[in-house]
This record gives sequence, C-alpha cells and structure tokens, in this order.
Amino acid sequence: MLIGSRTITIFFKDQTESGRLKCQLHNWDGVAYKIPRSFLSYCKNDDEFSKTGVYMLLGKDIESDADKVYIGEAENLYARLSDHISLDFWNDIVLFTSNGVPLNKAHVKNMENKLYNLAKSAGRFQVTNSNEPTRSGLSEEDEDRVDGFVEKIRLILKPLGYNLFEPIAYSAANATSIPEKLICKGQEYEAYGYRVDNGFTVLKGSKIKSQIGSTSPREMKRITGLREMNSENIGQDWILTSNIFLPSPSSAASFISGNNANGLEYWKTESGKTLKRIEAEATATSV
Repeated sequence: MLIGSRTITIFFKDQTESGRLKCQLHNWDGVAYKIPRSFLSYCKNDDEFSKTGVYMLLGKDIESDADKVYIGEAENLYARLSDHISLDFWNDIVLFTSNGVPLNKAHVKNMENKLYNLAKSAGRFQVTNSNEPTRSGLSEEDEDRVDGFVEKIRLILKPLGYNLFEPIAYSAANATSIPEKLICKGQEYEAYGYRVDNGFTVLKGSKIKSQIGSTSPREMKRITGLREMNSENIGQDWILTSNIFLPSPSSAASFISGNNANGLEYWKTESGKTLKRIEAEATATSV
C-alpha cells in the first residue's frame, strides 16, 4: 500500500510539454521517463535510454477504445523499444530504470512478472503480452529492492495519466463524488455499477443482453470488441462472474445493453435519477 506524501519532480527534456518527461522521487535512485511515440527517435544517442529497465507501451484499442498495455523488460531499453515500432496500438512509452546501482537482467525479469500480474489482476487495461513473463529468482536483498521499485512504479504511473494498477472493485478510495450504486436496466439486461475514477465499474452478478442490436456497423464492432476483451468475465446466461472496468459510463451501458447508449441517461439510481442529473447537481452544489 502506498502511504504518505511524496514529491515527484518532472523535467521537460525537450522544452515542450508534448515531449519527453523525466520523473524522479525524492530519496529514490530510480527514474521514470514518459516518451510520446513521435519522440522515441530522440532517445537514440542518449545514454539514459541504453540502460537496463522495464517499460510499458500504452494506448487504446482502435475498435473498442479500451485501454491497452504491453509490459516488457530490456537490457538496452532503446534497442528493445525500437523493435516495437511495428505495433500500432501504442502512443506513449513509460519506462523505469536506475540512476544509482544498475539493475540487472534478473531484477527486471522479476519486476516485469510482478507488473504484468498487477495489471492483469487490476483489470483496467487489456494486457497484450501473449504469455505471462517468466519470473526470475532473486536473493532476499534483491527481492526487497525489486519490490521497492514496483511500489514506486505504482506511485508514479497514475500522476503520469495511467491508472494501470488500481483494482477496479468499488471502494471509498476510488469512488468519485457520486457514491450511489447505479442501475442500467432493460427488457433483457439488468446491471449495477459505480462511477469511479477514470471510468465505470460494472459489478459481478450483472446480466448483459446476449444480442448486439446496434444498427451501426461501427458501433457493433466497438461493442463486440468490448465483449471479446471481457469474455473471460462473462459466464452462463450472460451474467458477469467478476467486476469489470470500462473507460466511461457510455461504454459500460453499451457493453450491457448491446446498443449505442448514452451512459449519462442509461445509468440511474434506484429512485430513477439519471447520472446526468446527479453530476449536474453535484457540480451546482460545489460551486
């Protein structure tokens, strides 16, 4: 668990907010870089990017607009990242290495495995690795160092705009200012969920409509993509076997109803108040 205040220093390496970011924490020998895809070539002759470390390729699925990530490790980060130009889903790279005692291959293999499993269990992003990375064995001291790195990675990644490791299960910690459980209900579906940070959590036990009824080919493809990505969580009779996270109330409502849906109108409280009205009232109250 990440506890207490931390200070993150961000340096704009290219003197523009759309370029590469270098991120450091006080009293930590690690360092993070956020690199837009178009700036990867800028790293070619920079020794900072030839070190050993771990990285994430981050972007969205073209069809479903769901978040995607590939998690990897490398002894020479730039050389390995250059191999991923053929993958078209990603827009940003976030990588982590050491500015102190160098990381070695065993460190980053172990770290890669832990980050992969954290991302898979959180369920917020589609993890595109074809297989679970091999976890290397470490001494007790090295295991402790790797665990410390993983903790800092979890801390830094969210302020950089990627909520990759926070579990999707609803809790007071990840709720927005709308704490009520919401309902999306129709003739062949009945689902429950919560508005959460950066999206929407649909709860285990919700029933989704079996057929996709959208008349738009583009919307049918998008909803099909969302369902395929979450197929392991859809059980018999189209009932969800676990909580799932979707990037917006509308994508959650479309996923459930099988139609293009405005989530602000589809999601309601038990009393029938729409999410749109709840958010409008909350905004008016806070002004």
